[in-house]
Amino acid sequence: MGLHPYGASADAALQVVIRLRHGLAALGSPEPPVVVSEFGWMTSGHHAVPEAWRAGQVVALTRALARSDCNVGAMQLHTWVRPQPHRDPGDGYGIVGADGRQTATAVGTTWPPAGDRRRNRRAAGSRPAVLGPGAG
Repeated sequence: MGLHPYGASADAALQVVIRLRHGLAALGSPEPPVVVSEFGWMTSGHHAVPEAWRAGQVVALTRALARSDCNVGAMQLHTWVRPQPHRDPGDGYGIVGADGRQTATAVGTTWPPAGDRRRNRRAAGSRPAVLGPGAG
């Protein structure tokens, strides 16, 4: 199940994933992995945020999903390379410049984050427990 959980913050994006997981369980389909196939925050253009804030939000969301029982199978930031010059409103999502320079977001993001290597602790056949950040 692919999902683009855009939100104003990491916590808001996490809530989108949790709502999807609850919805799948309510429909009798609790087990399919969720692929967070696009997420991020822009550092230029309309709704721009500071780079340091974005880096923190990416790390916070990655850690929260790794700690949750939302069965997230993969995550992918929206737009890896930031083109120059910025012509499109979505150009501000990139985390690596066209010249190869990495932003703080690119440097500080790994999957799974150190210390968060626990995944899918549920017993086979059990229904998922959807937990928030730091739970479990």
